[in-house]
Amino acid sequence: MPSVGVGWRIAAGTVLFGLAFLFGRALGRRRGDLVHLTGLRNGHKALAVGPNDTADLEAMERMLSPDGQLVQITLEGIGPAVDRSEGAGRGATRSICEPSKLPFGPETFDAIILGDPAWIDVLVPLLRPAGVLSLIQAGGRGFGQAAHRRRQLSDAGLEVIDSPGMGLSYVVNARRPIQSEPAE
Repeated sequence: MPSVGVGWRIAAGTVLFGLAFLFGRALGRRRGDLVHLTGLRNGHKALAVGPNDTADLEAMERMLSPDGQLVQITLEGIGPAVDRSEGAGRGATRSICEPSKLPFGPETFDAIILGDPAWIDVLVPLLRPAGVLSLIQAGGRGFGQAAHRRRQLSDAGLEVIDSPGMGLSYVVNARRPIQSEPAE
């Protein structure tokens, strides 16, 4: 009967490997894959907040080109950018600052791509009316469920558009409402 025990271990190992592979793909969905779910468009002026790697910045720049502009900041407290190589994000303007000293006026950006929900309230005023804030959750980073993030964006005064993605990797896109003038 040793062959039954060996066969069972092989079958069990194969099943466990398959489950680990599928679960690992859901957790390991690349952040760069999620950037494409933000809806950046040619001509937008976009702000990328937080640590972004070269592939993310290049994907954003391609989505905004040829007429758009990308500004990348790393807020103090979020940590340094993942990749500061000279070739990374050639067209992106980069700076490091603290939230109370953002060098931008209100209603400056068409889009904001954010990886840390702690800064939502500080960044919402930077959105133009109908501007979109995209909160990216790459699997394994410890953020809450998409429903919690949608509620958080709604509480900040944004209208949630969609939250594409699956499992622990998703993007929540929310739009700043257009303020209408009272009818006379």
